Amino acid sequence: MDWGIVIGLVGVATAVLALWSTARVNSRVDRLSRLIDENVANISEIRALIAEQRDDLDEHGEALAEIAGGVEEPSGPPVVIYNPTKKADFDYLKMLLARVAADVGLATPKWIETTADDPGFGQARHALDMGASVVIAAGGDGTVRNIAQVLAGTGTPLGLLPVGTGNLLARNLSLPFNSPRRMATIALTGRDSTIDVGWLEIPDDDAAGHIQPAGQARSAGRAQPAAQLPADVEPAKPGRYAFLVVSGLGFDADIMAAADEESALKSKIGWLVYVKAALPHLLSAKMRARITTGRGGAPVEVEARSVMLLNCGELVGGLVLDPHAKPDDGWLELAVLDTRRGLIGWGDVARQVGLNGLGLKAVSIPGIEASGDIDVHRISSATIVAQTPQLVQVDGDVIGLSTTISGFIEEGALRVRTA
Repeated sequence: MDWGIVIGLVGVATAVLALWSTARVNSRVDRLSRLIDENVANISEIRALIAEQRDDLDEHGEALAEIAGGVEEPSGPPVVIYNPTKKADFDYLKMLLARVAADVGLATPKWIETTADDPGFGQARHALDMGASVVIAAGGDGTVRNIAQVLAGTGTPLGLLPVGTGNLLARNLSLPFNSPRRMATIALTGRDSTIDVGWLEIPDDDAAGHIQPAGQARSAGRAQPAAQLPADVEPAKPGRYAFLVVSGLGFDADIMAAADEESALKSKIGWLVYVKAALPHLLSAKMRARITTGRGGAPVEVEARSVMLLNCGELVGGLVLDPHAKPDDGWLELAVLDTRRGLIGWGDVARQVGLNGLGLKAVSIPGIEASGDIDVHRISSATIVAQTPQLVQVDGDVIGLSTTISGFIEEGALRVRTA
């Protein structure tokens, strides 16, 4: 065998294979180059589209900035709406607020007083017309409620300068209501927080015209005595009423009405007047009512002392009906209060309320029959229909007699200055 010929043939084969491999590699390189060129072109198109989108976003951003610039925060002076009937040193409060405003570079607050004919509604609307940067309520729970009813949904913040007996909203917001200086500072410079607003509605077709004379029992067929109602009590006017803390009918409204009759005593002993006002009603007749909650809920018949709608859990005198009720949780709490066995039942209720105030769960005492109930349910709305007309109250203001009330919550409707 001629090994030279063999080696030559192997070399030729190797060269051919190398040429074939090189051709394939070059072909792949060409395809990859074309793909790269295509991708580069696509990337260039994408970059051009992104640039166009950025231009569009810039234009939209400028348009939104112009729109936002047109909706300015109120820049007028702080406005204080005060109840001159309250036992407070308003000259000192005016000086205090003016000093705080000057320290932080704000305009001197404008003061507007409430009247018997207009307890705050018209004054609050006037403050809005003035472009008030904040509207401060210097009064009791009623003044706060009236102003809040006008401010709800406007975005103008409510400041609090509590000078009333209960000061319930300030209590539930954990504000230092016993320190006028700190309250003035918070009202003018505090943080804006949003809270819910409860609304109570008296329907146009309510049968409150069937009012029994004062002193008659309001629960048919009951032998229990009925406490004397104020002689000038009238049917509640149909419409919507805002409340920030609590509304209800029955025992709680009876107490508020009786306390209003003791205005002179209220200014002397404060919230203890409500204890005195409650005594004649402890053994009064219960009411019977039908409660429907939410949308399409099944009606429930109850016999109770009081039916309340809570936006907050702490009431007069630091009594805590429900420690879980918060003014910014988007819910109402329906509270049905009932007692049995006379004063023993009220003692049981006091025990449960006291435990709530301590943050403890109220439990039954072994071997002792429960004689007081505080039945609480979380709801969004409710309608309560009583068999006979009952006094109705919203944040301590008694609005008259009615057999039917409806309540619902408006979430985050009110801005309030807090610490």
